[in-house]
Order: sequence, then C-alpha cells, then structure tokens
Amino acid sequence: MESKKYLAALGLCALVMGGPPARAESFTTLDVIQRSASADCLDWCITGLCFWLKCGLTGCHVTTTPRIEHNLPDLVVTSYPHAGESPWLEARASYGPAAKAAVRALKGADGAGRAANNMHRNEGRGQPATLKFKETQVIGSPAAAAVSGAPFMCQSQTTPGMAYYLSELDALAWRAPEAELWRPETLIPGRREISQAPPQTWGSVFPRSGYVMSAEDPKAAAVTAQRAIDIVSQPGQAPHVYRPLGWRGAREVRTGDPKAKDEDSCIRAGGAWLETRAGRGRCRSERSVMWLPPAAEQSDRWQMISPVPQNYCEAFGSPAEWSAGKYDPEGRYAFNYWRHYKCCMPGPGRFLLATDIPPACL
Repeated sequence: MESKKYLAALGLCALVMGGPPARAESFTTLDVIQRSASADCLDWCITGLCFWLKCGLTGCHVTTTPRIEHNLPDLVVTSYPHAGESPWLEARASYGPAAKAAVRALKGADGAGRAANNMHRNEGRGQPATLKFKETQVIGSPAAAAVSGAPFMCQSQTTPGMAYYLSELDALAWRAPEAELWRPETLIPGRREISQAPPQTWGSVFPRSGYVMSAEDPKAAAVTAQRAIDIVSQPGQAPHVYRPLGWRGAREVRTGDPKAKDEDSCIRAGGAWLETRAGRGRCRSERSVMWLPPAAEQSDRWQMISPVPQNYCEAFGSPAEWSAGKYDPEGRYAFNYWRHYKCCMPGPGRFLLATDIPPACL
C-alpha cells in the first residue's frame, strides 16, 4: 500500500514538473545535419517581382525575376549553464577552451572583478530558484549550405562552423543586465515579450543577458536563445561583442564560384553553368539582391534539436505546456534557428526595384 502511495506521489510530481526529464545528451555535426531536415520550417513563397535594367549596343530593356521568401537552417543556438560546456561536441572542442579562458580572465581582472561578482548570482545561497543563468552560443550550421543550393532558393549567407556569438567572449555585457537599461525596450514593460498569448509570457527579449526569471528550465534556455539571435541578426548592437549576420535594407550580393569544376558545384554556390566551345564549361557569377531582416520573436522559426529533436518549427512563447518532456538533467539545450530570407532571383544588368504580388506559397 505504501509503495502505491509512493508511486502515485512520484507521478504527481512528474505531472507538476512537466513530465519526466529528457535524456541528457551531446550531439555531433552529423546529428545537426540529420535533424535539420524539415519541410515544415522552409515556408517557401513567391512574394514579388524584381525589375532589372539591361543596356547594350542596341538599347536598354527591362526584365523581371521572381522575388522569393523562405527560411534556412542557418544557425545552431546552444544554451547551457557552465562556460564552454556546449552540448555540440565539435563546437565544444573548437570554442570551449577559449570560452572558459575568457570567463576566467574576467573573473580575475582588476576593476572588472567587481562587475564579475554577480556572474552566477542564481547559484548563490538565498537566491530564488526561478532565477536562472545560461551561456549561449550562435554558430553557423553545416546544414544551411546544403538546403540553399537548390534552384529557386536564396543563397545562405552563413559560414558553417563560424561563431557569430559566444556569450563567454561577451562575458561582461551578458552578465550585466544593467548594460542595456538605457534601451527603450528595457524601460517599457511588455514591449518585447516572448509571448504568443499575452499576458502569458516566457520572458522579455530585453535586457539581453544570460539571466532569466523562469520556473521552467527549457523556457529559460529558449529566452536566452532568442536574445542571442536578436543581437546577431542586426548590426550595431553595442556593447555586445559578436559577428553580425544581417543588415538594414537591401543589399546586392554575388553568388557562384568561378573556380567551380562542375555544374553541380556551380549551381550549389548560386552560379550559372555555361557550356564553352571546348566542352569544358565554366561557372558564371550571378548578381542578386537580398534582404536579411532582424529577428522577430513573434514569428521566428525555431526547431529544437536537443534534448528532444523536433521535425517541425515554431515561434517561442506558446501558452501550452511547452516544457513538458523537454527538461535536460544537465540544463543543456540546442535549437536550429531558421533564418528568414528574402531575395530576388538573379537578373541581368542593374537592379531597379521590387514590387509585391499576392504570395504563392508551397
């Protein structure tokens, strides 16, 4: 009888805490590629027409190409409690030593030491259990290039394996919420909430630090992931230390690799394969126009890849029991961030403008 009561109590605790924890794991680059296959996340649409002016000896004429929008699995975002301990094995080996050294240096630096005293205030005695701290890394995904090489796709601007953000190298700002107290998003309550059903919220995008007030660890990890992406996806985000992946307005980009040795490699790089008289062929670089808008917490497309791999995407902020079954015993989580792209298919001559048309989506 006592054993039945004990099992019932365990079941009640599991229900209250959102179900049993997911299996703690580390994952590899191959796992990232395999878990990035999801047609649900692509959201491919034709949304406009692009106009190009081509001039030659016989005069000038205007041609059009489609403007398309879709998502690409550009970035892997990991969130975890201890410096350098990313669950992505290759990223941990590449960036872990430098990450740990950066945090150690900040802790021991004269002058910065006082600021560093608050680094792990959630781990101190007497602190509320709902205050959590997460390190966060944003690294170029090896899956992006494979997806973007298909016809009628924008070319990924991500370099696989490149670190766009390491919170350990941004240690001072990531551990000091007061560094962004001057931002309107921080001063105005409710302005940048991660929520799909206000007033329920997972937390605020600002201030963009590693500290989150949340009773649910998976949601705390998601909030820090959203904050890191908000930094990375736009330029000029002082005082943070990072490599931006995005810009304001439209930008002309060149695609294709003139050194490509075969048609498949050329097309995957975004070029046009031309047959030569010698029959060898060559790759011609193409001119396109691209928009890379900043992150938008209400519509961003996230796909959990660890500890529970998902085959679908969603925006954070769901009012449902989202954390159920997603708890990692070591507090380590990883997500694919499907970056939103908008681009003109390559055209001849000079780009003039782009206009909207009723969207046609797959």
